[in-house]
Amino acid sequence: MADLTADPVIAANYRTYFNSQSDVGREAVIKITNGTGPITDAEIFTITNYITMTHGSGDGLGTGDSPWVVAAIGTADGAPYDSSTTQEIFMRIQGTGELTVASAVVGTGCTIEIVAYFAPLH
Repeated sequence: MADLTADPVIAANYRTYFNSQSDVGREAVIKITNGTGPITDAEIFTITNYITMTHGSGDGLGTGDSPWVVAAIGTADGAPYDSSTTQEIFMRIQGTGELTVASAVVGTGCTIEIVAYFAPLH
């Protein structure tokens, strides 16, 4: 293969890393774990329902959580989700407003945390 770094434009940007985002609003990757057993289908259903619904005072001032879209669900190693054994999953979510993830797991026995967050740079 030709040495692309001989080109001054390519050379100036070679191995240059920067924040990047797909411009869909904001994106987050959340980790959901259950330390006492597998994450059940019902727990995923409860968490997904919370994330995709509006929560808050309803005062029209934008207070409270906005609905987000669940864009993907998966495991760290790419193994298929198995409701009888999987104790950790990740969700990629997209939205434009606020999200209080801790409230999403109430009543499920799971814990949740945001492990990556992406926002448009403009």
